[in-house]
This record gives sequence, structure tokens and C-alpha cells, in this order.
Amino acid sequence: MGGRLYSKREVANAGKAIAAYEGAYKELVEESAILEAWRQAHNRVMIDVKAELAQLVMEKCSSAVIVGRLKRADAIVAKLRRTDANHKLSMLQDIAGCRVIVDTLEELELLSSLIIDHFNVAANDVKDHISVAKEDGYRSRHFRVRRNTSQYAGLRCEIQLRTRLQHSWATAVEVYDVISGSGLKMGKGSEGEHRLFKGLSLALSIKEFGQVEARADELKDVLAEVSCLNSKLNALQKLQASKGSVSIMNSEQYRNNEYCLLYIDYALQYTKIYTYDMDHADEANAMYAELERAKTPMQDVLLVSVSSLTNLKKAYPNYSTDISLFFNEVDWLMDWMKGL
Repeated sequence: MGGRLYSKREVANAGKAIAAYEGAYKELVEESAILEAWRQAHNRVMIDVKAELAQLVMEKCSSAVIVGRLKRADAIVAKLRRTDANHKLSMLQDIAGCRVIVDTLEELELLSSLIIDHFNVAANDVKDHISVAKEDGYRSRHFRVRRNTSQYAGLRCEIQLRTRLQHSWATAVEVYDVISGSGLKMGKGSEGEHRLFKGLSLALSIKEFGQVEARADELKDVLAEVSCLNSKLNALQKLQASKGSVSIMNSEQYRNNEYCLLYIDYALQYTKIYTYDMDHADEANAMYAELERAKTPMQDVLLVSVSSLTNLKKAYPNYSTDISLFFNEVDWLMDWMKGL
């Protein structure tokens, strides 16, 4: 991280100012600069944890997908401003994040134990949202890891572990948020939209845990409510219309570089991919900040670290709106209900 080194007190105060400000946070020039510097300070932590994960996970589960990312500035601001929690910028757990996506629940449990042992994760640093989802239906297991850098001690990195099916649901919610402007991921949106996606999460979980027959009555009721809600909201039809509609530009430039910057325009339906090696990390972060400042509500920007374009597509299918797995599973469930 270049430039001035801010104290954690300065970071915390900047976060408070941004959270209290009712306008665009970018109007607070000094505070937004501190936020960006603090975010970039987590880059080294993200890279190191991802490298350790790759070595740990690939020995036991070669098909797993591992990606690292720095949280988007607007997502950080939205979290600071949430009224249902008291978040401090200097204490956010997930500015640096790594995600591991596996095929099965069995692999998830195996890797969960390996992660806890390798990173010496304390019990209170594990958040389990697998068997019992979060209130909105989100399912994943989170591990909080602490690392020191040359600038700061005790920076946090959040490791998210989930199955492909759980990931497909989360991706569908993200895509729906973009095309509808609902903001479900941040606790916004209508009650009907929340109930619909929460119901789908439960139904998909029942199927993934192999409990379709054992919980047939419950599953039937859940799917009936989903179908009723969708007939009013047309949420699944909106998602279906956007599926796979984004063209991917200049992906031929991807050469397994350390950083991948995605610029997604859902309105014009294209994604640009920019790649950077480790020697150009500052350039990647500068471009990331610049694109974020200029983006519109129908655009998105992601800076991630991933080993291949194939794994990029698996980890971030929303950049091409490829949510086919989600629809394959939902279609199976609806066909099952019709067959009763």
C-alpha cells in the first residue's frame, strides 16, 4: 500500500463519518481516501491466505475452486450504514476474503476440519450457516483468520466455504439484485422477494442433504409458497431472461495472472476482463478504485485473485450471468412437486 499509513483510530473515525453521512460517501474526500487505503492494506493478507488455502485444499480436493477478493468499496459502505448492526471500519471481518467452492457436503466437512487445524481457527471465529441458514436463506461456513503485515497487526481475512449448489443460490440473488435493484443481499427488497429466495434456499438444501422423501410434506409446502410468490413477482422469469446474456470481452488476455479485474455492464450486456501480475498490484487497485467511482447501478466491478479463467467462471458466474445450475435444480424441484 503506497501513500500515508493511517492509524486504526483514524480508520475507525473515517468509518463513523461515512456511516453517518447521508450523501454519496465519495463526497467525503479524506474519509473515502482512508477507506481505500485501508482496503488496499488487506491485499497482502488476501494473497497469503489464498496461497495457503490452495496448497491445503488441492491435496484433498483437486476439483475445489479457490478465489480471493477485496470487498467492493460500496459494499463496505453499505455494511457500515446498516441499521441492524454496529459495524466499525477498523474491525470489519471480510474486507479481505477467500472463497472455497466444493462439489459435495462431504468435501465441505473434510475441508472445514483442515481449515480449522491449519489456520488454528478458534471456535468463536467460525460461523456456521450450512444446516441452519441465515435469516435471508444464505448458506455458507465462515472462518475468521488473522494475519500481520508490515503496516498493521491482526488484519482479518474471512474464508468462506460452500458447495456449488449453495453458491448457485447466492449468485442468483446477486444477479436478481442487479437486474431488479431490490438490494436483497443488503437486507432491502420486499417481503415477498425475501420469502421467495429464502424458500428456494430451504428447498435446495433439503435436496442437497438427500431429505426429499423424508421431508416431502414440508418441501411441498415450501415449493407451493415459492410458486405462488413467483406468480406475483415474476422473479424467476426475470432471472431466466438474463441467464447467459452477457458477452465476455478480451478474455483471451487472461494468462493465469495474479489479479483479475472484472468490469460488468448488465445494461449493455458485456464484461471486460483486465489482468495484472503481482508487480502491478498498485495499478490493479488504482484501476479498481477508479472504475468503482464511475460505475452506475447497472454496472459492477470486481477485483479477484484466481488461478484460471475456468475457475473464475465457476466462482463468479454472475459476471456472465451464468446461473444455469441454479435453474437446473429449481426445475428439478418443481417437476418433483408436479409429480406428486
